[in-house]
Amino acid sequence: MLSVLQTVWDTRLSRTKAFIVLMGRLISFSEGVLSQRSPIYGRVTGVLRLKPLSSLEARCFVREWSFENALRLYGFFGGVPGTWQRLTLEDPLGER
Repeated sequence: MLSVLQTVWDTRLSRTKAFIVLMGRLISFSEGVLSQRSPIYGRVTGVLRLKPLSSLEARCFVREWSFENALRLYGFFGGVPGTWQRLTLEDPLGER
């Protein structure tokens, strides 16, 4: 995939105002993209590493749940934003 991205960028997109955002949950993926062996090495203009959500920040995704259930789920899922975004709005532990 990265070699295709490199070709498209070099032949078409580099002369435009386009920008590409790559996101990866795994640190190994991100480090692979940034390594010298990567086809897009040297084309990265910025890297932003996000920290996990705190328990209070994660709670914002499920305000209608009971505090106790939100805390239990935080203990299980941790503070990965993508996980909290995908959680159903219905309380999986059966309480409100």
